[in-house]
Amino acid sequence: MKYLVVLALLLQLAIPLKMILSQEIIRRDGVEIRLRCAPVDPADPFRGRYVAIAYDNKSVKGIQPKNEEHLINDVYRGNLCWAQFDKGENGEYKLIRLAKEPSSVGIWIKTRNARVWRHEKETLPISIELDQDRFYMNEKAAPAAEAAYNRRKWKDVYATLRVHNGNVVLVDLDCDGKPIAEAVKALAAE
Repeated sequence: MKYLVVLALLLQLAIPLKMILSQEIIRRDGVEIRLRCAPVDPADPFRGRYVAIAYDNKSVKGIQPKNEEHLINDVYRGNLCWAQFDKGENGEYKLIRLAKEPSSVGIWIKTRNARVWRHEKETLPISIELDQDRFYMNEKAAPAAEAAYNRRKWKDVYATLRVHNGNVVLVDLDCDGKPIAEAVKALAAE
């Protein structure tokens, strides 16, 4: 009986440790990409203040379905799919295509949240939703960050992500080239 209790305690420690280690491995070994975003500041009573992130350039145009069955059964209906990103100007990455399997070339992110926008006899723009849509901040700094963004104090806001084996971790938000914590402090000093 004692062995079962010890085993249960070890499992309770092992599961969170594995989750933490997987995130840290992505942070350490992952490729850094930057995506343009538009933060807003909601509050979650259970998780605290955070900056919600809406990514720009998260849709691909030019997908021509073979038929209605192709739309229902393929990656574009919420099944697991891979999104390929390519580096553009100013170091910003853009979504360039979706696929069922990643190729060995380029940066690929696993996603399940793909959507099809239907158009009659036209190519279909397809957009994805990335899971990394919240950046948690200090309780006092998050409202200041949101207020600064809404007043257009920063021209360029980018999410800095790390990608490793298709998994993604949101590392920071860059506001006009500065980490968001520094940018908020600089605004407060003005």
